[in-house]
Amino acid sequence: FCAMNGGGGGEGPPAPPQGLEDAIIKTHYPLPEKGEWTDASVDKLLGELDKCEKPSLIYCKTGARAAAIGFAHLATRTRYNCGKLEGRNQFPPEMLALLDKAVCGPDEPECNLRSFVEEYVKKKVLLADGRPGMVQLPGDVWTSGQLSEAEYKAVKEELGIVCVLNMRPFTEAGEFGLGVLAREPEVIKELGMEYHSLPVPKNGPYEPELIAKVGEMVKSLPRPLLIHCRTGRRVRSIVADSG
Repeated sequence: FCAMNGGGGGEGPPAPPQGLEDAIIKTHYPLPEKGEWTDASVDKLLGELDKCEKPSLIYCKTGARAAAIGFAHLATRTRYNCGKLEGRNQFPPEMLALLDKAVCGPDEPECNLRSFVEEYVKKKVLLADGRPGMVQLPGDVWTSGQLSEAEYKAVKEELGIVCVLNMRPFTEAGEFGLGVLAREPEVIKELGMEYHSLPVPKNGPYEPELIAKVGEMVKSLPRPLLIHCRTGRRVRSIVADSG
């Protein structure tokens, strides 16, 4: 069980039930009660939530921030979309009504928190849906952007992938909306594949030493091999340069 406190710095966590202190993992990530949230702060919090064992409890002073974060996590990780995008599932009205009840008071005809969550989810869905497809390179090597857990299972079964090399720093967890990076080592190992991580910055130019290091690691890993970053761009660039 994991308990995540999204309240401000002065909102200490409640004491767990007697005898359960060692059974509950507690973490604190403050979000302001009022004012502007940022995508980056919610990315970070959702990345932390991805790492939490489930079931998890998210809480704050009144429950509004916790409800908004829980809704954003559910929406992005289950691929729903609050926006009106062709071909995408829409939140049922009763779900939006529940969000309104949780985060919007009776005196708030324009609920900024709900609007923020809807726009945040729309951007994450668009980002994930815009990933380029997988690319096969010589030597039984494949490149891709970040994959979901279901997609990892599929590439193992359909392509026979036995090893995954991740070039995303774990500090990027939460940025893409798939909810995988924070727990990717466990996901890959549970699927029976070998896992390696070699963090590469998003933007080049890349130092020759780093390019050479990537090349040596790629040569040493078993095949079929999948190498990924966030969108596949940095992987294709640096692997091509490494030969």
